Amino acid sequence: MDTTVIVIIALAVVLALCLLLTIASFSADKFFNDYKRLSAFRTNSPYTVSSFVAIVNQKYLKNEVKTKPISRLAGDYYDAKNKVVALNVTSETSLAGFAVVAHELGHAYQDVVQDSLRRFNKIRFFGMIVGKLFLPVLIATIVALFFVENYELVFLIGGGVEFFIILLAITIKSKTIAIEKEASQKGLELLGEILDDEEVKKCKTLLNSARLTYWADLIKLLLGWSGLTNKTEMFK
Repeated sequence: MDTTVIVIIALAVVLALCLLLTIASFSADKFFNDYKRLSAFRTNSPYTVSSFVAIVNQKYLKNEVKTKPISRLAGDYYDAKNKVVALNVTSETSLAGFAVVAHELGHAYQDVVQDSLRRFNKIRFFGMIVGKLFLPVLIATIVALFFVENYELVFLIGGGVEFFIILLAITIKSKTIAIEKEASQKGLELLGEILDDEEVKKCKTLLNSARLTYWADLIKLLLGWSGLTNKTEMFK
């Protein structure tokens, strides 16, 4: 292979690695900075975040979703087990507040209407159970290599189980990204009913920043072993 081609490939790999590490290291900071910036914008809509939730609940969620007030910055979440949307009461009229709660309403829609969130949570729960086997299997494989003559078989079985667990973790984190993207898209559709196009566009920017944190989590799973980035829980 030509030296120039090798250099170009090497540079491309280094640049790609730098990009991935940047996402892994700074995506959370970017999201919170974007959130704080968008918090300064007040919507022209006559609705508050709470009234927006009430409208969506009645119109799309069969009035099954309850709300819970919280005060943590960007701490809104959807509790699928109890069908509760936690609202940041300090962001009732800011675009940031609307954007984040719209995303959580997207999750509520996935749960109540589509049932996709519930199915995904079952898969993730299975992953958490299987993930508990990772360290014991690794230790058992290493120990067995010293006492079993057929070490190829031990390595094949132990390595196969470890590979399956890692592949399952990667699959679930990839599916998480898809679930989060779908929730944001639905949330933006809901926002389009009460906000103007420019406001929805600003909210979309924030939700894209939020989704980047899930990409960062996947990157940490893939590169955490290298020491170049922080590690993450396999099935968090």
